[in-house]
Amino acid sequence: MSKLPLPHPAGEQLLRYADGELSSRESEQIRVHLSACWQCRAELEEVEQTINECVRYRKSVLANLFPPPPAPWCDIRGRLTEVDATLGSPSLLERLADSLGVLLRSPRRWAAVATTIVLIAVIVSELRHTPSVQAAELLRKAALASESHPQTPRRIQIRTSTRRITRIAGASTATAAEREIETSFRSARYDWDDPLSAKSFAAWRSQLPARRDSVVTVFDNRSPENNRYEIRTAAESGELHEAMLALRMRDLRAVEARLEFGSLGLVEISELPDEPFRAAAAPEAAAKPPAAVETARTPEKVIPAATASDELRVFAALRRLGADLGEPIEVKRTGSQILVSAVGLAPRRQQSIRQELAVLPQVQIQFADPSAGAAPPVGGRSIRSDPVQPGVLRLQEQLEKQLGGRASFDQFADQALDLSDSLMAHVHALNRLADHFTADVERQMLPPDRLLLQRLRLDHAQAISIKAQSIEARMKPVLAAVAEEPGAAASPAAFSGTWQAATQELFPQARRTERLLAVMLGGAASEVPVEALPSQLLNHLTQLRASAEAYRDFTAASPAGDDR
Repeated sequence: MSKLPLPHPAGEQLLRYADGELSSRESEQIRVHLSACWQCRAELEEVEQTINECVRYRKSVLANLFPPPPAPWCDIRGRLTEVDATLGSPSLLERLADSLGVLLRSPRRWAAVATTIVLIAVIVSELRHTPSVQAAELLRKAALASESHPQTPRRIQIRTSTRRITRIAGASTATAAEREIETSFRSARYDWDDPLSAKSFAAWRSQLPARRDSVVTVFDNRSPENNRYEIRTAAESGELHEAMLALRMRDLRAVEARLEFGSLGLVEISELPDEPFRAAAAPEAAAKPPAAVETARTPEKVIPAATASDELRVFAALRRLGADLGEPIEVKRTGSQILVSAVGLAPRRQQSIRQELAVLPQVQIQFADPSAGAAPPVGGRSIRSDPVQPGVLRLQEQLEKQLGGRASFDQFADQALDLSDSLMAHVHALNRLADHFTADVERQMLPPDRLLLQRLRLDHAQAISIKAQSIEARMKPVLAAVAEEPGAAASPAAFSGTWQAATQELFPQARRTERLLAVMLGGAASEVPVEALPSQLLNHLTQLRASAEAYRDFTAASPAGDDR
């Protein structure tokens, strides 16, 4: 295997190289690298251009901020000697106080200096924080673009100094050759299932206690469609020292990554064309001539019964698309097939689901038009036409005064109810997993499948915890002003036994909180006395947040398939 190229020097190294602060050996290494790497040469030119701009700024701007002296400088040492002889020898503190008094009495003398200091501080702050803001914004937009336009499963190549591996992004199993690399990814808390994605890069970057970011724009004059952004993040601690993610400029698709691990060294990840992957998914009999198949007269191949593992991979594929949250999709295992059915999906959504499930064996898809009888979305919020109860209406009027009017209240209510709907979508998805994969079924699954199931439920548990915190933080200050009694502290929440049983405990708590929110903000009917509604809602929000955090910790800590 050919030797891997020298890693690109970091921005700090290029700056020190430009300033001549590196040793002769380090300077020679970077000089050799620059002679063969036009990307780093372009970055060095940007560094030198920035330095030139700073020099010009000092000459053209800072020099003009100071007014010329009103008179030629004179030697005042003799005068100072006379003053010292007259006044004695004052202390340092007294001299500082006198100097400060002079400045305060003559603000024109120090106003220009103060303005210069403020300008320099603003410029330094902007130069320091701009790369981090650009990196975070690019990653956010890339993650949204990936979710808005789901892609088919793609083949990626992972290359280290000793091996080259080709795998399917999102695959739940790992070969023996992949386990060593996977261990380094897990240790660095970098997503191994989908390492070539903006979402995985952003998740790793956000959990770093300290980091340095840089964003470089790379242009390809021969193929403008390959223009891209390169986001580099250096960590000050941890297994993963530095990472680079390349985003294609036209659609913000992640196309390349380079990760520098402490124990594993440099790992390069790139996207491969998907034609070989689709060819591999085609039945073997399709490659044979029809005459040969007819002459062989081989007995029909017995299709094995579909297993819980096959069904789990369908749920994992739907999770990657976000199709398990509120969409009318049913998954059912029948004999040798996994039946995936839905009613009322848009054609584009149907196509993305078909592409995602095409690589899975024994999957049969049945999509029906809305005219066939649309199923209501799971966890959706219905629109009420009944009048709001008088007592609830009075509470809403009090909230309007706090929030600044009806328009502000409507916006506040919509945001809170949308958060509640999203939370309940994850709760319903967890409940479906618990129904399909009972404790007995899970015990019969292989360890990799149990681990995949744990990752799915942990993904939902983390989302529920975050949204429960957001709802409580949004509602608590507003409800506290109208509640007759302050909200009680959350009682300690703990779960034991199986995660399926814990899900059954979490589900009714979330439903009760959703119902009270719908009463308070949407005017739904309720048997709860109106005067007790704000206090009860406060208590339920606090308890749901505590339960969601406890469920998340319980799911993350419990081994896959373990009964506590």
